[in-house]
Amino acid sequence: MGSKKALINGIRWLARVLGIVSGLIVLYFGGLDRILEISSHLQKEGPLKFIVLLLLLIMILSGIVISWFREAAGGMMILIGYFFSLALKDMEGSLFYTLPLAGILLIFCWWRSGRMTP
Repeated sequence: MGSKKALINGIRWLARVLGIVSGLIVLYFGGLDRILEISSHLQKEGPLKFIVLLLLLIMILSGIVISWFREAAGGMMILIGYFFSLALKDMEGSLFYTLPLAGILLIFCWWRSGRMTP
């Protein structure tokens, strides 16, 4: 039982680190880069898509923070924000595949931790 708990803790920390690194990258490319191009973005795409993408970015980053306290809720927020961003075709590239991986690992750790406690 001790080795399973150590394995879950290792996976948990891997997911947290992946979440933080991915969140910083998404914040830079999704947030700061967009802020620099805000006027041209609003003219091309319209304010509604920009607002939705901004809310999804906030949801992903909030999920990363919340996952330190509530793994399942944070993991779900990361996954939901990521997949809705993909639906809007805003997040592309293999670099952003670490976000759903972090979300899935967090949900897995929550699920396994719940099964190990009596």
